[in-house]
Amino acid sequence: YLERKLSKLKVISGFEADAAATGKQAKPFESLFVSAKSDMGTLRIYEDSISPDITMPKDVSAEIIRQLIKAAEKETGISPKNCNVVITVPASFMHSQRKDTLEAARMAGLKIDEGDLLDEPVAAFIHMACHQKLDARLDMKTQKNILMFDLGAGTCDISLFEASYDIEQLQAGVGLQIKNRAISNYKKLGGDNIDLHIVEEELLPAFCEKNSIDFKALKEKAKREVRFRLKHAAKLLKESLCRQLDTHRAAREIRQSWAIESMAISSIEERPKKVHGIMSLKRFMELMEPFVTDDLESSY
Repeated sequence: YLERKLSKLKVISGFEADAAATGKQAKPFESLFVSAKSDMGTLRIYEDSISPDITMPKDVSAEIIRQLIKAAEKETGISPKNCNVVITVPASFMHSQRKDTLEAARMAGLKIDEGDLLDEPVAAFIHMACHQKLDARLDMKTQKNILMFDLGAGTCDISLFEASYDIEQLQAGVGLQIKNRAISNYKKLGGDNIDLHIVEEELLPAFCEKNSIDFKALKEKAKREVRFRLKHAAKLLKESLCRQLDTHRAAREIRQSWAIESMAISSIEERPKKVHGIMSLKRFMELMEPFVTDDLESSY
């Protein structure tokens, strides 16, 4: 019952991220923490935070978990604080990152131990096994080597593991046996990087040219804010082009319009004007080349 209820939830950590980035509902830049998960396990301090209670990555994670707890309680009437809880983490998370994750969960009121952390690629495989008729694709009665790619918003996680059914325990619902064989190094590579690449190569030059802004002359805080505001438009552009590619593969030419609404930017006296343009699929694929080349380390 709890699983069915939770599967319908839209995850919102305090506010809608899209509304927070742009428009009338835009939040103060200092109240937004982007991809804080990648900072877990570090001593980073968010000096610009407007909340004295949220100054470190684990503070952000704890607040997100608190919001998830409230959403689960509202939707199901059951508190996760009184349940066995599993939290998924990147397979390549180091000990310090896992320790911070556990501490954040405990700060939020969950009773959780180290054995309650599950690698995200393994979690994705378990979901496939339970919900996508894995047996119709693979004969799991014999051991299989599974290579799972998990490209998220801020990390690229790759795991190689052995998986098979234990026939004797299958009827008890615990028949899937998984053993890690290899895990990729932790990489801060994901959708965020793609969005920022689109910003730097396409949207930012157009934005600065339209508004006669010398980006190099801006203070670092203003640069971060401009990139963050434009990143939302880059994300929408990327997703729209990918949807078109998925549904109109036979189309002779795929193009997508984009727009950056007029918005207030601190340290910029005159309100920037609205900027718009069009990106072709060909141009998008050119921008994606650094992310799919064989020698990723040296090219990006």
